[in-house]
Amino acid sequence: MKKRNAVVIAKAQEKALEEKRKKNTIFQTKEEQRKQLIEKRRYDSIVKVREQGTKQLIELKRQNDSIARIIENERKKLEALRKSNAIVQKTDNSISDSKEENKKEALLERIKFRDSCHYQINEYDRFYNITTIRTEPYTLNKNLTVELYKQGRKTDVFFNLSEDLGCASYLPNQRSSVKITLENNRIINFYHSWDIECGEVFLFKAKLSSAHIDILKNSPIKSIVFHGTQGYKEINFIDYKEFFIDKLKCIE
Repeated sequence: MKKRNAVVIAKAQEKALEEKRKKNTIFQTKEEQRKQLIEKRRYDSIVKVREQGTKQLIELKRQNDSIARIIENERKKLEALRKSNAIVQKTDNSISDSKEENKKEALLERIKFRDSCHYQINEYDRFYNITTIRTEPYTLNKNLTVELYKQGRKTDVFFNLSEDLGCASYLPNQRSSVKITLENNRIINFYHSWDIECGEVFLFKAKLSSAHIDILKNSPIKSIVFHGTQGYKEINFIDYKEFFIDKLKCIE
């Protein structure tokens, strides 16, 4: 009986031990699963972080590439602008140099023109022993030309005005005149000494005395007033003010 009880107790203890083992095994399995789950979650988290980091790196690289492209495009634009500005500057300098050169040439031409005499007639008559000189018409204003004339000792001046002032007359009661005011405020009055001339162009001729010449050589022209039989014309804008200063020498 005692032996049987001992066997029963031994079996019960063995069964209890087996249950305990099973429980321990189950616990260990669950603990292992929990650990594996934690490890998996940690791994997934690391993977996710790495993936996110990779995406950020890719996005950052894309942004950097985009910025690099923008910078490169801006650099190219700036370089093109610099080249364009260089071309424009070169062109401007060329134009400026050309304009300056043209100004110099025009100035030289003007100086040459002022220093030269231009004649319609410049001849010597051996038979009469007399020299006849008549200059080209010089433009003093868009509507006015002037010529100088000398034959022997006789000296005259011609004024040709594109205005209808009636007639240029030598008659005492309606004698035509031209008044020249110089910049030094000296005034010279000329009186018509030729045939009566009528028409759309006022053709005026006057004697030019040595006293007139001395005065005209000393100052530019300020204004000219013309009187015809039917009207008068005042010209205050003279393009070639130095006409008498420059050209009186041409008939000396």
